[in-house]
Amino acid sequence: MERRLGGGDSSDSGDVCVAGCWIVFPNEIAKAVEEELEKAMSAYGFEIVQTLIVETEPDEHVKRAMSEINASKDSVLAFSINVLGTTSKDFMDMVLVTQYFVTMKEIGALSESISVFITHGPGTVKDIASQIRDGLLQANTTQN
Repeated sequence: MERRLGGGDSSDSGDVCVAGCWIVFPNEIAKAVEEELEKAMSAYGFEIVQTLIVETEPDEHVKRAMSEINASKDSVLAFSINVLGTTSKDFMDMVLVTQYFVTMKEIGALSESISVFITHGPGTVKDIASQIRDGLLQANTTQN
């Protein structure tokens, strides 16, 4: 059972799941606002009877990001289905290595850059992908 941002299951509130994230509709937001306001204002003798949320609209950046996520998922699935014997991990490794080479090309094109020589060969591409992935995971662990 999938869960919304506010808890519960997808059968109530008419909420929608887009790109793996629940978009919370006004009644869910109103309930959360009412609970928080009740906590804060009860100390001053106020009682919150009802909150009204008229309209919720995700920011354009959020909408664009959700569309990109859906498109990416579709691309990964299509690749995995059309190329027999591959997984979504294989696809993501290929994307990661491609981005690495594009980055190296851009760095080399800058006039003030310093050249970096890295061995490349059929076996090293897999090593590069795992080193980049390990570096990203270590960076995420360090930030947390």
